Amino acid sequence: MKGAYTKIGPSPHWIAPQGSIRLATAGSGDVLAGMIGALLAKHLSTRKACAIACSIHALAGASMKKGDTASNLLEKIKLYLP
Repeated sequence: MKGAYTKIGPSPHWIAPQGSIRLATAGSGDVLAGMIGALLAKHLSTRKACAIACSIHALAGASMKKGDTASNLLEKIKLYLP
């Protein structure tokens, strides 16, 4: 669920408290959806895939600068991956 904080459901909801206004850019949600899909392909549960993807997405988003794009976000996400 979109908003100031990401809610991961179904109930009881997990709330990802991280976030950044910088993530409100074209393609950012597509990046998040791709991350979730990749984790699901690795056979993680839906809930775990969403929680992990949202956390990494938010951490990378926090380091975005004004004018950054989804491509910049991808580069920042790579910093959090092994």
